Amino acid sequence: METISPDSLEQLVRISDLIVVGTVARVLPSTLIDPNNPSLPETTSLIDVNEVVWGALPYGTNTISISELGGQVGPCGLVISGNPLVKDGEEYVFFLFADKRNVPPNTSGSPRYTTVGAWSGKAKISDGKIHFLPAAGQGLHRYDSSATTAFVATVKATVGILRKGTP
Repeated sequence: METISPDSLEQLVRISDLIVVGTVARVLPSTLIDPNNPSLPETTSLIDVNEVVWGALPYGTNTISISELGGQVGPCGLVISGNPLVKDGEEYVFFLFADKRNVPPNTSGSPRYTTVGAWSGKAKISDGKIHFLPAAGQGLHRYDSSATTAFVATVKATVGILRKGTP
């Protein structure tokens, strides 16, 4: 599991490969990270990208996949306290790393990503407002209940400051 725990929007932006606003289109069945270890399932979800805030999607792609630790495979399940798996129809601002693992193989048909710092890298949008998960750094919680449009504008401004001169 990703051990980076950004405590500020600046840190989150600085270490992200891609930042998008997206809607969970489909949650795929959970799989095992290691077939020999049934206690480590992960769940991959397909995300329809509504807006690219920073970074670039692979050419011809408007759907990405994210893999999260947790899920149910057969009789074994894993729930990560404070980091619920995304659900169909939910909308988030995702701060992402490219997931370049070969195992388990990416069978989703879409480029695979993982959220930065697990719970820090997904801010849920509910009723037009931003909500970071409880385990996210305190510096990120200052944006809780912000209007989504204002938060995205703040992220874009932060990107502009931090990535100035970056191609």
